[in-house]
Amino acid sequence: MKRTMARRSFLNTSAAVVASIGLARPDGVHLLAAETAKGAPNAEKLGWRLGIQTYTFNQFTLFDSIDKTAVLGLKYLETFQGQLLSEAHPNARFDSKMSADMRTATKKKLADSGIKLLSHYEVGPFPKLLEFCKDMGMEMLITDAPDGEYGYHFDTVDKLCAAYGVAVALTNHPKPSPYSEPEAVLKACKGCSKRIGASADLGHWVREGMKPLECLQKLDDRLVQFHFRDMNHHGMDGHDVPLGTGMCDIRGILAWLHGKSLKPLFMLECPVSNSFAELALGIQFFDEVAGSLVAKG
Repeated sequence: MKRTMARRSFLNTSAAVVASIGLARPDGVHLLAAETAKGAPNAEKLGWRLGIQTYTFNQFTLFDSIDKTAVLGLKYLETFQGQLLSEAHPNARFDSKMSADMRTATKKKLADSGIKLLSHYEVGPFPKLLEFCKDMGMEMLITDAPDGEYGYHFDTVDKLCAAYGVAVALTNHPKPSPYSEPEAVLKACKGCSKRIGASADLGHWVREGMKPLECLQKLDDRLVQFHFRDMNHHGMDGHDVPLGTGMCDIRGILAWLHGKSLKPLFMLECPVSNSFAELALGIQFFDEVAGSLVAKG
């Protein structure tokens, strides 16, 4: 009952919240949140696709997350292993074990909402995961499985990626994750095609005392995807803040990416601490920076 009430509350009030809450940016400009819920058209001009990693809405179902993404004006989504699917399917979770019927229901929900599912985080046997991603129309599997996990080394995974037409990105979860530092990702990718690349979570780097831009410069063109976020300070007690208000140097990162002509997937992952309106404001900041880069050519 509580989950049902929470969902109804969101569906009834999200648009009103976006339309009515006023927020102050770091530069002192006061804007209505309604002005921020327009997606990222300038980013699209740069070939940048900005979406939502649904862990941002992990207290809701996947179908609710799709609705929220649409309200924010974004068109892209990344999922995570095990999220509840929907209230209409209370026993279903979104992962590679989904039944054919639940896959079909999810595809319909995405199509009806105008949202494209681009990537998915899951750990498991690579053939099964890549088949799942291909069937769901995704471009990329995000994982932090060690080399050799489930009996698959990355030279073999590289060949599987070619067969399924799905890339793999290794993400930097905190230690003891095998990819907490950029050097470990580069070592794992060595000798592989660009079908094996790096998923960069800015927040985890900051929590572990690293500077995101320096980490990205090490990864260079191995970077294929972001869990994009901003953080208030270093240390494991650091938390998410709206894009452009923290210490990740979002503006500098976007300028560097543009200068390198890199076009990774950008998936916002800002769980719990950010309100819906703050997410919208961060999207507007992202697109304003992209607009300034478009103007520079």
